[in-house]
Amino acid sequence: MSEQTYIFIAGGIGITPFRSMVKDLVDKKKKIAITLFYQAHDESELLFGDLFAEAKETIGLQTVYLLQKPPKDWPFPTGHVTQELLEKYVPHYLSSLYYVSGPQSMVTSYNAFLESLFIPSEHIKTDLFTGYA
Repeated sequence: MSEQTYIFIAGGIGITPFRSMVKDLVDKKKKIAITLFYQAHDESELLFGDLFAEAKETIGLQTVYLLQKPPKDWPFPTGHVTQELLEKYVPHYLSSLYYVSGPQSMVTSYNAFLESLFIPSEHIKTDLFTGYA
């Protein structure tokens, strides 16, 4: 059996809890299989890039940036997390643990999406930031 994998899905201000978790893991040099899908409107809204780059080297964090309006030379996918992206970046996505954080509408939408993939509800944790679009 493979090690437990974690999938973090962040939108906008929802990156904040993941920053704290990743920083703690980097400080402890604790390697855990984590893929972070980080959504933003455009590149100017992306935060904590230096930390996530350090985490890639230190703990093996995989970060996938998803922009709504990417620049022409954008090396990552665009839009939002899809089943195809999960399959591409996280082979064991069906047995992974999920943590979704961001605006309420985004979190609600991803919760329904994950349930449509038959991800057990006990494998989905959410953090809502009400008052943000």
